[in-house]
Amino acid sequence: MGEIFKLGYEPNTVTFNTLLNGLCLEGRVFEAVELVDCMVLSQHVPDLITLNTIVNGLCLKDRVSEAVDLIARMMDKGCQADQFTYGPILNRMCKSGNTASALDLLRKMEHRKIKPHVVTYNIIIDNLCKDGRLDDALSFFSEMETKGIKADVITYNSLIGSFCSFGRWDDGAQLLRDMITRKITPNVVTFSALIDSLVKEGKLTEAKDLYNEMITRGIDPNTITYSTLIYGLCMENRLDEANQMMDLMVSKGCDPDIVTFNVLINGFCKAKQVDVGVHPGIMTYGILLDGLCDNGELEEALGILDQMHKCKMELDIGIYSIIIHGLCNASKIDDAWDLFCSLSLKGVKRDIQSYNIMLSGLCKRSSLSEADALFRKMKEDGYEPDGCTYNTLIRAHLRGSDITTSVQLIEEMKRCGFSSDASTVKIVMDMLSSGELDKSFLNMLSGPFGDKSSLLD
Repeated sequence: MGEIFKLGYEPNTVTFNTLLNGLCLEGRVFEAVELVDCMVLSQHVPDLITLNTIVNGLCLKDRVSEAVDLIARMMDKGCQADQFTYGPILNRMCKSGNTASALDLLRKMEHRKIKPHVVTYNIIIDNLCKDGRLDDALSFFSEMETKGIKADVITYNSLIGSFCSFGRWDDGAQLLRDMITRKITPNVVTFSALIDSLVKEGKLTEAKDLYNEMITRGIDPNTITYSTLIYGLCMENRLDEANQMMDLMVSKGCDPDIVTFNVLINGFCKAKQVDVGVHPGIMTYGILLDGLCDNGELEEALGILDQMHKCKMELDIGIYSIIIHGLCNASKIDDAWDLFCSLSLKGVKRDIQSYNIMLSGLCKRSSLSEADALFRKMKEDGYEPDGCTYNTLIRAHLRGSDITTSVQLIEEMKRCGFSSDASTVKIVMDMLSSGELDKSFLNMLSGPFGDKSSLLD
């Protein structure tokens, strides 16, 4: 701000508000409050944007009482608050479990002739539901309707989900009928809550009817919906149908999670069918294992792999490649190597992808002699390296300052019809910038086969 004055510019309210927003986004709320004082001293009147920005910043820092005091001070100065001013405060009060204070603040808003938005009511209704005060939530819901504030799907979802969670299925079903009558379209959250309640009450037939209804309405089930139905089918020992539901789930592009798998596996174990080959498909397991490994949940993935072994499933190279990749990403290269070497003993044939994954792991650890040995082994075993193989090794040797081997690999790669990828080009450019490589290296990398320039002279 000082620089602006030095340059001869006179800041206006927009300038101040822009600076305030930036300070609040960076969490520098104390400085933002000081800037408002500076704003007032320089005869600039704070407006509603000023107020809302500071209130939101204070609430993000959990300074709710200061935000409430600020509203009172600003209103005394003629700056009128609106429904959006109070939203962050109500939200923070409810999240801290202070529903009573939120209700008091709502009454103050109404006294000040500020009409709350549906979002305001939704915040309080949701918190009342979470507190188990369902009848109070329902009364509050009726109150908002009386005041002409129309409920939306979020309002109904909070109520329906909570009534169902507390076993009040009839109230939940009535709310669903009510929202449909009012032409408020239920979404996947609405249906999933109801389906979950029905399944827990042992009403699987009704749950499946509701599932069919959501399909008819063009609402795609999510992981929670499918997992709930699979749980219900498992509880009735309808394992074939549970397995089919899992396959349908995957075919629809909805990935199962660890809960889904635990439900299904527990169902098979309770029915003592783990030894008779009844289990989810390999593709389904692969999706879960890949997701777990990508999210760093390697131990969970290894637990699932162990369960698959106990189920005496015939695992393919795809499953093992996922696990080897996960082990390498977790820097457990020795474990990955042990598993890779054991594949032939398990009767599993390696493929080019599994070799590339293991090569990448060895290169990540800078075990270049082992990586080069594996590279030779894969060619001896009849596996032709691809572009990924060559680029992985080239980058590793460049990082190890082995320019001669890198050049040889580049020539071989180009002779086989492959080219450098973006990652290889980047490391070359970085090394050119730092003076570790000569400019002619880039020409050789991008030039035709046989053009080594003077690199090996």
